[in-house]
Amino acid sequence: MDKDRLFIAQLEDRFNRADSRYMMVSGDFMDAHQKKLASDFMRQMKIPCAADTGDDYPGLRYMFFGGYEGAERTIPVFLPDYCDPAEVISLLSAVRVTAPKGGRKLSHRDYLGALMGLGIDREVTGDIIVRDEESPEGPGADIILLSEMADFILLNYSKAGRAELKPEVIPLDEISESNVNLTYRTDTVASLRLDSVLASGFGMSRAKAAEAIRAGLVSVNGMEVIKVDAEVEEKDRITLRGKGRMILEEVGNRSRKGRIFIRTGI
Repeated sequence: MDKDRLFIAQLEDRFNRADSRYMMVSGDFMDAHQKKLASDFMRQMKIPCAADTGDDYPGLRYMFFGGYEGAERTIPVFLPDYCDPAEVISLLSAVRVTAPKGGRKLSHRDYLGALMGLGIDREVTGDIIVRDEESPEGPGADIILLSEMADFILLNYSKAGRAELKPEVIPLDEISESNVNLTYRTDTVASLRLDSVLASGFGMSRAKAAEAIRAGLVSVNGMEVIKVDAEVEEKDRITLRGKGRMILEEVGNRSRKGRIFIRTGI
């Protein structure tokens, strides 16, 4: 059984448990590709999204939850009608890691590598939001993870390379991408096609951008997109695996030559 089929089988098993026992059931963190598979599964099974139903909806619903608005990695949650969607907050925890000032700037790969070095599977960790020294909280990272992993992280996550780390659990509502300083760039594009905006934001050729999209390396708002001509909108978050994440901060007017002014942050 390939990875996609195994993932769908596990998701279907969780759905069946939630349906038969009529209880809240959640899964592990999904990447953009798995989230697309999960969305297709929900449509096939005709399970409505909790955000699209009223409080009086009589049935099983689902939601994707990543700990904060705009999270890329999320967990699938099946909710019976008696469950308040706010209850999902107990499923995840946030750990704020503080790194030394003045040392080598640690990257997302450094923090993730240190976690993997502890034997932690990627499926139990969500987004890792890296902060630099200009952040109000200082250098470090905010890490979303399954709640049952929080104590283990507090006891064992003490180094990334040679840098000493100080972890502490913080409320999920303190997590925000606004804690990260973005570098903004203004440019013009022929259209708001994904390949055009991706190429502009990451400073690459349109051909390379199209190749990355077709290879499944690009997601928009946490969902894998493989169509190069997919339209993107203002405030969309676009991730290129291995390169990082950008936001289409602003879509402006057209130039005299008909090109569209855009402002991206990366």
